[in-house]
Amino acid sequence: MLKISIIMACYNCTAYLSRSVMSVLNQTYKNWELICVDDGSTDGTYDKLLGFSRQDNRIKAFTKKHSGMAAPNRNYALEFISGDFIFVLDSDDEINPECLSECVKRYEELKAKDIDIDIIIPKLVFLYPNQAKKRTICGIVNQCGSESKILDGKKAFSYSLDWRISGLGMYKTILVKKLKWYEEGMNGDEYSTREFFINSRYIAFAKNGVYIYYQNEDSVTKKLSIKLFDTFKGLYKLETLAKSFNMSKDIIKKINQDRYKMFYSLQELYCKNKHNFNNEEKNQIERYLDENQKLLKPYRIIRDYFFRKERDKMGKSIVLFHKIKFYYKRLENA
Repeated sequence: MLKISIIMACYNCTAYLSRSVMSVLNQTYKNWELICVDDGSTDGTYDKLLGFSRQDNRIKAFTKKHSGMAAPNRNYALEFISGDFIFVLDSDDEINPECLSECVKRYEELKAKDIDIDIIIPKLVFLYPNQAKKRTICGIVNQCGSESKILDGKKAFSYSLDWRISGLGMYKTILVKKLKWYEEGMNGDEYSTREFFINSRYIAFAKNGVYIYYQNEDSVTKKLSIKLFDTFKGLYKLETLAKSFNMSKDIIKKINQDRYKMFYSLQELYCKNKHNFNNEEKNQIERYLDENQKLLKPYRIIRDYFFRKERDKMGKSIVLFHKIKFYYKRLENA
């Protein structure tokens, strides 16, 4: 019987921690362990985790110095897991009672056909603050019946670039332990998911398992932070990864375009919120932005996209305008 190691990184989450942990306790599949790592919380989160661990010996609680990111805590948890598969559950999310059983069922169905699956992805449901609005990803976005499909690693990687498939699911422990989670930047999760995909043989879906993702406005990834401006490193690393697996020119170009868009959106964000940072933070952010701009310069693909394909004067003027506007604002707000 497969054992599932559920990893939960926690920080100041007493308000919704019970909901998440109870969704694990309510699983119809019983062969699991829940490894919770507290990231130096100040609101009693760790004490609450200890209470759950005394209630059920399958739950283990650890605490460590605050890092401000989930990846270091997940990597820390790897030292203590004993399962065949890893399932990451955020401390403000939940899974439906059949989620683990449906993932295991799908894995065993395919294994009986000699198809060795590395990743099983359940249905993903996004719930927004008022819960009146929700969005669902089941299988591949805009492909009817795709929840029964099996993808190879490269195909899953390419679908993930515009999130046509979810990255939340059950991953083979041997795969995760080999690669670990990328710990730099606030978008490290996105890089790691794609790295896991491209290093996998096969990925499948469990349509009756459900991961419920709460769009929490207080989420760490939604807060304005200096770390947000370091996110370009993940996309730069992603491009290197894609090249190492000989992905198509179209895929490389897509990543380049995303890097370029991120660069200008971060510039705009900085200009609008510069007053929220102290001088040391401003200097660090501007170093990040300058470093990103230097990394973009060598890419002819960028020039092709913005200048050769936009030969008209208006297209060139728009790109130039954004550059001038950013540097003018930096001087204006200095």
